[in-house]
Amino acid sequence: MSVMRRGAALVAGLGVTGAVVLLLAGAVLGDNAMHVRRVKDTRPNELPGGARQGDPGPAEAPQRTRPNELQLRQFVVNAGDGVSLSGLFLPTGSAGRSRCAVALHGIGDCGGNARWLGRMLAEGGYSALLADSRAHGESGGDLATYGVLERHDLSVWINHLSSMPECRDGIYAYGASMGAGILLQTLPRESRLKAVVAECPFSSFVEVARHRIRGFLWETPWAGRLVAPPIVFGGTVYARLRYGIDLAEAAPEDSVVGVKTPILIIHGDADDNIPLEHSRAIAARNPEIQLWVVPGARHTEAASAQPAEFRRRLLGWFDAH
Repeated sequence: MSVMRRGAALVAGLGVTGAVVLLLAGAVLGDNAMHVRRVKDTRPNELPGGARQGDPGPAEAPQRTRPNELQLRQFVVNAGDGVSLSGLFLPTGSAGRSRCAVALHGIGDCGGNARWLGRMLAEGGYSALLADSRAHGESGGDLATYGVLERHDLSVWINHLSSMPECRDGIYAYGASMGAGILLQTLPRESRLKAVVAECPFSSFVEVARHRIRGFLWETPWAGRLVAPPIVFGGTVYARLRYGIDLAEAAPEDSVVGVKTPILIIHGDADDNIPLEHSRAIAARNPEIQLWVVPGARHTEAASAQPAEFRRRLLGWFDAH
């Protein structure tokens, strides 16, 4: 064999080896992404901006009585595949109001850590369900699928709330990060939501996964652009073969096309976890979507950066629909 042929064979062998290594790395990362460490309710009294639960709401709240933490009730329902789903329900203290809002948390969190949001919603006239996503908090399930299965879980919660007198005048929803992505993926098959707010959603699992890998190699951007696609491809193939889950289906930017449900997207321009470009890409797919870009806010920190404006926009969006 000539030197040239041997060199070509060596290069081909290295290329194949490199591709296999990247695909295997994708399988490892994909498995890790679907198995999330559970966390407990760690911030039961925290409100953005240093406020505490029980602080008075805005003066314009009609006939409001302060929601009592002791009113929190735990709900448990079963998903279509038998997974047990858990959530905390906080009734509103506003007289004459029969509206509910579901709150969906981000990856590696739980509904109980959004009690500050539940308090805000309840004081604004919306009974709040702080739902634990599958494989999170008190809910069952072993796999986080970024909306592939969870979008059906949200419909199960809506079924439950629809039978409650506290929700007879309408059901709304807010989601943060992964929860925002799940919420948007639910809309094509769920018309019972009056309006939704999605904070810092990802445009697709594939794209946000590529972003995370490129972030690991920020000192050599060219390397990140080179290795991210095969690693993510390996992860999605592994998820399909190992668990029967196609993570490439988790694509909120495709889900919002043609959706009539009023959508407000909130995103901080300092978000380096899920960049603002993801929300811009989603908004570009549906001209009816409204986008509020929050100056200086990092990932899901709009309520900390601008607490009064966050409250005004969230409750105002729901009230308008």
